[in-house]
Amino acid sequence: MRFVHFTTDIKGGAGIAAFRLHQTMLDYGLNSVLYNKYTSIEGLKCYKVNEAITKKRGNKLFVFFNNKLNGIIVRIYNNRNFFYHSGIKTNYRLDCLINSDDIVLMHWVSDFLDYKSFFENVDENLKIFFFVHDFNIISGRLHTLYDKMKNSNKLISFIESLISKKKIFYLSKLKNYKIIANSNFTFKTLKSSNCFENEKLCKIYLGLPITESVLISTMDAKKVLGFNENDFLILMSANDIDVELKGYDRFLKLFKMFQNYPDIKFVTLGKIKNLEILKNTNFSNFITWDFIEKSRIFSAANVVISTSYEETFGQTVIEAYANSTPVIVYNGYSALPEIVQHNKTGFIATNTDDVFNFILKLKGNLDLQKRMGDLAKDTYLNKFTSDIQLQEFLKLLNNS
Repeated sequence: MRFVHFTTDIKGGAGIAAFRLHQTMLDYGLNSVLYNKYTSIEGLKCYKVNEAITKKRGNKLFVFFNNKLNGIIVRIYNNRNFFYHSGIKTNYRLDCLINSDDIVLMHWVSDFLDYKSFFENVDENLKIFFFVHDFNIISGRLHTLYDKMKNSNKLISFIESLISKKKIFYLSKLKNYKIIANSNFTFKTLKSSNCFENEKLCKIYLGLPITESVLISTMDAKKVLGFNENDFLILMSANDIDVELKGYDRFLKLFKMFQNYPDIKFVTLGKIKNLEILKNTNFSNFITWDFIEKSRIFSAANVVISTSYEETFGQTVIEAYANSTPVIVYNGYSALPEIVQHNKTGFIATNTDDVFNFILKLKGNLDLQKRMGDLAKDTYLNKFTSDIQLQEFLKLLNNS
């Protein structure tokens, strides 16, 4: 029996989450493999999948107009500036990689999973677990409810409905599948969609391997990264920093509010396109996929902030917790307020003025920083390690 993971990439939030679970399985001696579009790491049973070479069948005129129609749909979506959107047809044949006794873990598979070939060719009794990292599983091309709720285009709404129904139709072909939400927020959202029977839904929090946390003090981490001992560092971490969904407008507003505080520095960890902000003396940006280096950056921060409008979980929070760093999040339609304990492991803000005032309070109280950081670390160890995530999954598997 193998555990077979599918994820579009091993980078980005969902890809990292998939790779972490896969690696934890290997550490426990389980037979786990991971397939993705871009990267092979032989020693870790991580394999790149090549596109299948298929001969297009059918009337050439039909194929031509079908391609034209798909191109028009993509342009319509692109013009709305959605965070991300993807179709259900790809050139990858993932069903060919599966054995009859495999346990399949389907993670974020945008532009990787071809619904038709996969669901029509796998055994209906295959055990398959869908890990929900966004809401594409209950949408059409869209991946976030944030985009879905702001959409006012009737044509897009019609397309979304058609594709969503087709997805649910494909999933209904399976008998032994489960949908795994990574938070109570995600679970409740999936349940309220009425797309799946309740017994198909369950919840398992994501986890972070203990090995990804570096034992280094805040002061030492600051020194290694080139900051002064008395600098108060505010860290924002995301795969893409300056995008609407991640609340970049909130981040910029906060950044401007602290312009006259030279000892308060803003640090971002992730890709950023706004080159103007990089010229500011109290702003630093890091880009790294190295877990040790990431841990050092989280350790150097006095506080981590997530300005996102929507998150199905929030791995940034547990990365901060693992390094004894408190976290600020915004209240709203997201899992973030569920993970942060208000005034204990961090702060849940209603608006940016709340964030501003809390940071000043935290900056002037080292005991509060330490108390929140210590409780954050305990919360991580007792609730959000990859070991706990794996044990919860194996328990679910045994009961399925």
